[in-house]
Amino acid sequence: MSFRNACVDFFYAKPYHCLLIRPFFEFRTRFRRPVSPAGMKHNRYSIRLKSDLEALAGIKRFVSRVAALHGLPGTVRDDITLAVYEGCANVIEHAYADSPKRDIEVELEILQSEAIIFIYDSGRTFRPPDKSPDVWELIDRGADGGLGLWMIHNLMDEVNFYNRDGLNVLEMKKVYKPKPV
Repeated sequence: MSFRNACVDFFYAKPYHCLLIRPFFEFRTRFRRPVSPAGMKHNRYSIRLKSDLEALAGIKRFVSRVAALHGLPGTVRDDITLAVYEGCANVIEHAYADSPKRDIEVELEILQSEAIIFIYDSGRTFRPPDKSPDVWELIDRGADGGLGLWMIHNLMDEVNFYNRDGLNVLEMKKVYKPKPV
């Protein structure tokens, strides 16, 4: 099996066409949007990776390339990429801390004026804190972590945590002005 066949696979098991990257190796092929048999272009993509910190580089490339493919402005693309990176890092570090190499699925839907991102995991349930951390206190004391959630909330326009069908879901939305055509 070639590297391309092992890493990139068009996956049609869901009601939409999406791109599934297996397992988390570099995305070396030229990225193309999946096209349905009718020729209709899609705006929904998915990637599944193992809960390994080394996989985060692949998720950054995937999110950035999908956003670029749809012509999202650079700042929006960077915000989404960083928020997804932080969300996946939190899953790896906290939800799957005691059981590495489990699956994380990231789903992106790019609409006319907003991007919707879902991060699914089956780790420990997360309950967000009632209040935001004091960022300056964390920085002053040189804390190693604690800024990820704060960053996600500040980069994205809407952030929700919930449980669906036994999976933890982080849903994020970013609203942007579409480029004029």
